[in-house]
Amino acid sequence: MLPKIFSLFVLLTFAFLGLIGEALGASENSTSCVKPFTHCHSQGATALPDKWRSSVLLAPFSQNGSDEVVNKLVRADVIADYSANAQLSRTYEVNTGKTIETLFVTSGSNKNRAEVFRLTELDDNKYQCEKIAETDKRFSRWLPPSAKWVRSKSDNQFFGQFNLRQIGATNSQSEDGLLPYLTGLWWKVPIELIKSEEGHKDVANWIVFSKETRLPFRIMNASRKVQYMLPLFGEYSISYFLDARAVSGTNLSSIKSNCMSGERVSGSSLDFSDAIPGLNFLPQLETSDVLPSFQHSFKSNALMTPISVDEMPFPTLIKYDYDNVRMYTTLFTDNGNPGSAAFLLKDKGRLSNCQGIDIGIHPTTLGAPQRGWMEKGGCEISSVMTAKGLQNTLVIGCPVKGDYPGGVRTFWMWYSAKGTPYSFMESEAELGIGTSLALADYYDWSQGNTKLVESDDENFCEKKIPIHQTNNMPAGCYGCHGGQPSNL
Repeated sequence: MLPKIFSLFVLLTFAFLGLIGEALGASENSTSCVKPFTHCHSQGATALPDKWRSSVLLAPFSQNGSDEVVNKLVRADVIADYSANAQLSRTYEVNTGKTIETLFVTSGSNKNRAEVFRLTELDDNKYQCEKIAETDKRFSRWLPPSAKWVRSKSDNQFFGQFNLRQIGATNSQSEDGLLPYLTGLWWKVPIELIKSEEGHKDVANWIVFSKETRLPFRIMNASRKVQYMLPLFGEYSISYFLDARAVSGTNLSSIKSNCMSGERVSGSSLDFSDAIPGLNFLPQLETSDVLPSFQHSFKSNALMTPISVDEMPFPTLIKYDYDNVRMYTTLFTDNGNPGSAAFLLKDKGRLSNCQGIDIGIHPTTLGAPQRGWMEKGGCEISSVMTAKGLQNTLVIGCPVKGDYPGGVRTFWMWYSAKGTPYSFMESEAELGIGTSLALADYYDWSQGNTKLVESDDENFCEKKIPIHQTNNMPAGCYGCHGGQPSNL
């Protein structure tokens, strides 16, 4: 099955998906199941370990109804102890390290609502527990801590088992921190939206767990307009768990007892520590890292993840002809057959859909991504992740302004300092607007003499299909792409 809105996805997104800088390391197997990119056998939902902790990188939802991009990344230290029905977190501004807040979350009388305490530091290395009022709208949708993030229900679907590149990892295994690839278990979790809200209908979150540890690796939230959310993580568009690991014990039972009884909490019981030596986030000016360059033709394979509740991720092949400024992208169906193709020339393009309600050739005024698209599109290095023995990781934010409902959007990208792409996402994509398939994971890349001619997509569908009217893309797309919108 192919997404109904694939045209917008391909034509808008692949400026950011495809244009990667320096060469990746050697290609790894794309999937730990059956090649190429096939679903694995079904399996029941797996509970998280009772006790675990992690440093987490959080990217915000970016629509704010104004012309300013919400570019404030957040880092969190999180400790969970489900035997105590408790979660403790401390959040920081990534580039300054300044503490934002410390929150303790536990269960209460309402099974669908957490009890939340804010811990405020006093002068004597003690913390005052302040219970958040039930009328506080921010926390009214937080669920109590639970090891069952994915429940065995018919509407939750296990997609498959795939290797994916970890942010912050080097191209070779290192004993100092993360390994370059993680075998992830992919779960699609349909979400219950606030009934009074319009839009964002029929969408799903995606959670990837480590097969080895059963701990979370990444959460992609499709919308903030939900009835219920995981405590803390539901407030952000994407969460990357950088060093999640099970632990034998925590102090959360005693912290819970103190908070429930109104006693102060000792600062020594708030034990936040990292498993990755020297893990830090710094402003780009301190590290002198620069945006990845792009000066070559290439071919790349990626797995694209949708927000639509009806879709599963799609394997995708990207070809870029640097000399002629042309991009040819193919989306494959579940059985591995080509299903749609987008061919972007220097100042125009066309999409070929071989099946579905949008079958046909769809011309567009949008051209291929320009040379130097990151600079032309106003992309910035929002933060640099550093760790001992590992390459720096660039967290890049690209604002996309224009005629979007709700204001500015942000494309988030994760690259190594040498140009290795890890992943890409559009924050809070909507069905039928922007990408709608909001997340991409890169698997391999080959630099070489990729040459594309204007007839490469002729007879792509191997049958006669109708030609539709030429369309414009959202105005913000033309900052990175060639072409220009016209009065159609």
